[in-house]
Amino acid sequence: MRYAQIGVVSFALALGVLGSAIFFAWAIHAHALLTDFTVFWTAPRVEHVYDAAALTAAQAGLPTSGYGTRPFPYPPPALFLISPLTLIAYYPGAIVWTALGLGTFLAASRLYGRAAMLSVFSQMVGIALAAGQMSLLLGAAISAGVAMLDRRPILAGILFGVVGSVKPQLVVLVPLAMMAGGHWRSLVAACASGIASIVLSLLFGPALWLEWFQSLGPFAARITSSEFSRMNMSPGVWFAPLGIVSVAYVFRKTADPNLRLLALGAGACLCFPYMLIYDLSLIAPAAASLMFKPKPFQWCVGAAAFALPWTTPLLAVGAAVLAIGDDARLRRVTWGLNA
Repeated sequence: MRYAQIGVVSFALALGVLGSAIFFAWAIHAHALLTDFTVFWTAPRVEHVYDAAALTAAQAGLPTSGYGTRPFPYPPPALFLISPLTLIAYYPGAIVWTALGLGTFLAASRLYGRAAMLSVFSQMVGIALAAGQMSLLLGAAISAGVAMLDRRPILAGILFGVVGSVKPQLVVLVPLAMMAGGHWRSLVAACASGIASIVLSLLFGPALWLEWFQSLGPFAARITSSEFSRMNMSPGVWFAPLGIVSVAYVFRKTADPNLRLLALGAGACLCFPYMLIYDLSLIAPAAASLMFKPKPFQWCVGAAAFALPWTTPLLAVGAAVLAIGDDARLRRVTWGLNA
């Protein structure tokens, strides 16, 4: 059985590296490497950040300038994260941004054990790195929050609240999860930090929120087009009830951070019409950690979630639920043997 696990883990890691390498090669060929970082670097430098045409024009001359329209779809609190980029030139900024994202993600992964740091080899993380995405920072905050729920509930809630003010679809099920698990202090802290972030964002100008709302229609039309279909991980919002029920069940029945993180990330993916592949990087630490667990069911689930991101949403919520039942059965068998 040990050799079988080694084979499955090796295959999963190989697929993850291969998928990342293919995307890096395509991004270089299509002049799309660090496309999202280019948006983040430019956005705080323009007057009308939610004017997609003006923002794209401001990116002219940068390495990804030939790659279509590049709007900034994040709500105003996200400007707090990217405004420091105005202090640094493009290429040094790209290095700092990538190092910061990767460093924080690895630090959060370490909370799930040393094996979880292999999450950096997953395709989900590789694509996030190639795109220069913010999802590594946000994924680090969510995975750290889940890991610290019992030990540092206030800090966990603050992390959830900050992410919710920047990219709310990633934590749409966090309130439900907190209530199901009885984490009321975390829920209060999340609400407080989220509201504080929104209030502070008014310093950029209240009109900015109206501009953001007005920009969502054109952005939604674009992301649901064929241009993004290959990277869309959502099987459709009709699976939302499955995600909601699974997250509530998992947080109610187990304190295992691996199963909780799997269910939370995948459940959010089931509740929206689109979720791009790099958004699922937040579950990579749990997937990598599970690959090294002793039971075959656990390491098979971890390997599948790690290496086959297109199957991840439905697989992860189902596996998290079944793993709890599997543990319960094992406990009953153990109790019967000991009796």
